[in-house]
Amino acid sequence: MVGSSGEDGRAVRREAERVVNEVAQGLRTLDDGVAWFSTLSPVGRQAVLREVVAAAR
Repeated sequence: MVGSSGEDGRAVRREAERVVNEVAQGLRTLDDGVAWFSTLSPVGRQAVLREVVAAAR
């Protein structure tokens, strides 16, 4: 999700998918999701948002 290639990139994508799904299901608070999101680099944040938008289509 953050533009990484290989296993690191896949791990980040899996983590992002898990966090977003947990927030959507109410298993994690929105504040927790925001805190996690804020730890990402700007490129990582942009990638997460792109993926969320694509999934919503």
